[in-house]
Amino acid sequence: MAVRTMSLAVVGLNHEGRGDALRRFAHLGGTARVEREPGNLADGNAIAIRLAVNEAGGDKNWILVGYVAADRAAIVAPLFDREYFQNLRFVLRVDLQEGQTLPKVALDLTYDVEDGQPEKEMRAARATHLVAELGHLRWDNIEGVASGDKVSLWLHPDGDRIHVYRRGSIGGLGFLGSTPHRRLTRHLAKKQPYQATVHMAADRAWLTVRLDI
Repeated sequence: MAVRTMSLAVVGLNHEGRGDALRRFAHLGGTARVEREPGNLADGNAIAIRLAVNEAGGDKNWILVGYVAADRAAIVAPLFDREYFQNLRFVLRVDLQEGQTLPKVALDLTYDVEDGQPEKEMRAARATHLVAELGHLRWDNIEGVASGDKVSLWLHPDGDRIHVYRRGSIGGLGFLGSTPHRRLTRHLAKKQPYQATVHMAADRAWLTVRLDI
């Protein structure tokens, strides 16, 4: 039995007063917990971080402060779901420096490994789950799509960009955006199957893609 540690960036800290909760946590201490959210419409791989700050009175009020970054959650979430982490421990690091608007936050996971099985699963997940940022966004079409919707992908004949379309759209009418993701380009060039989902937040959009290999 060996012990492994991984560090995961936590994002989404600037929403709904989360920065205030993190600053109180940094000064007063408290309790953190990690929760998988497989039903999250924005990202089925979502891993949420919630805090209960040591406030006067002792009552615990759990506050959502952020999520594990999507590219890392796509790799780690399958391990949570399959319970491959043995004796899981975690530490939430909140780095609050003077002059910063928001602290930097990372989640350190420590777990036991037997025969390297979690590492094998993580390598497989990294090979079959991708996150790709979208550019050339068509917001007039995106407005008709909900975050978490399935989308179709089309490899441009030049082979340098992947176009993303609403499911069931005809021609270019449902064009949402494009990405030059090389690994995904190679997969589509081989006409291999995939499942793609689009996600939106503020002024950006991205894909999470599971490659069926």
